[in-house]
Amino acid sequence: MTVLRVALAQLNPTVGDLDGNVAKILHTYDLAETAGCDIVAFPELAVTGYPPEDLVLKPGFVADTEAALARIAGHTGTCTAVIGYVDADFDLFNGAAVCADGRVLGTYRKRLLPNYAVFDEARYFTPGNETDPLELYVIGGVKVGISICEDIWSPDGPLAVQANGGAELAVNINASPYHQGKAAYRERMLATRATDSHSALVYVNQVGGQDELVFDGCSLAFDADGNLLARGKQFVEDLLIVEVPISAVYRQRLLDPRGRQSQLSLPAVFVSAEPVEQVERIVNPLVDLMDPIDELYHALVLGTRDYCAKNGFGDVVIALSGGIDSTIVAVIAADAQPPHPATVRAAIVRSPFGPNGNGNGTDEVYRYVLPPGADASGRLVLTGTGQVSDVSFWDGTEWTPVKREGDEVAVPDEAVRDGVVLARTVVDEFGEPGQLPTLRADEP
Repeated sequence: MTVLRVALAQLNPTVGDLDGNVAKILHTYDLAETAGCDIVAFPELAVTGYPPEDLVLKPGFVADTEAALARIAGHTGTCTAVIGYVDADFDLFNGAAVCADGRVLGTYRKRLLPNYAVFDEARYFTPGNETDPLELYVIGGVKVGISICEDIWSPDGPLAVQANGGAELAVNINASPYHQGKAAYRERMLATRATDSHSALVYVNQVGGQDELVFDGCSLAFDADGNLLARGKQFVEDLLIVEVPISAVYRQRLLDPRGRQSQLSLPAVFVSAEPVEQVERIVNPLVDLMDPIDELYHALVLGTRDYCAKNGFGDVVIALSGGIDSTIVAVIAADAQPPHPATVRAAIVRSPFGPNGNGNGTDEVYRYVLPPGADASGRLVLTGTGQVSDVSFWDGTEWTPVKREGDEVAVPDEAVRDGVVLARTVVDEFGEPGQLPTLRADEP
């Protein structure tokens, strides 16, 4: 039985950062080639980052994207790279380039463009159906079909056509946004696609936050019977290297009781006749899925971290009311800080419009986010008219008053009802960066 070694590069690209994305792709390609991989698959639109939206309407950006792909292709050797990029012809296409031996050997254009919920691809791209006749790629002697994200969600989509045309391995590249419970649902769907097509299947997904979207990674590989071979990590970059057995599928398809459509074999682009010779076999990684609460928390932390890092925000101010909602926000902000060096500063805000009392458990929040002996964060307590009744700092153990009732402080009228403005007021009036320290995700 033929075995292909495939690398699934679930990267965290930044939309528009062509140089940074190319550097990630080249570095990861080198790791895959060093590991003796026959194929390395990168996420959908990995060169530009997903979703590039109106950037693709700028001709200069599209030209720069094509130049970036040429750099990547020129870097390739024996390991075949499948790379998501913007394919510009008479129109724009969501494309996948197949590259090896220093050149682009062929392209695939996404057929099924999602245009619902968070997706708006029909605004920017044209489906590839009429302009891109399907073809396969012979890699390591195996016929490989390429598809992109939404293409695989349809049971009679491109994967079925490629399988009927002789494909033995399906490579699907993705930028599939996270929602709670999607990982398990996606896994069941992909297992069904592999079983129905009688072909092995590998699925690589983007990871990271981009504006309001979070991508969870969790790349997957299945054999031709739909058995799960490997599962990647969730919410972190990962290079999932998996050995995929390629079974003889002709007889399976011939005896399929559901019947089959008569179809000529698809044309195939020759890349390589034999798999890379392996010195030793590897154990396919199978990372357990997170439990639902852990999964949701990691999504919130990753989205917050990347929103700050990718937008260049270096200063985060949080208003804490003492309620459970602001407590969770403070802990998410603290956990999201590394490795991005943003300063996260918190201020407790008390007013008639928030929870009653002085403590409300918020001391415990500070014990979590501030290590013992750290410099203090601020607390501002207002009366119903906006008069300051208490301003104090947390010294790591207790609150130390700074100004008492009757002291004057410049509090804008809108600040009485707006916790963000209140927090900014505390920082402006009492908190130099050294006094309102960065929050850390130390253990409570």
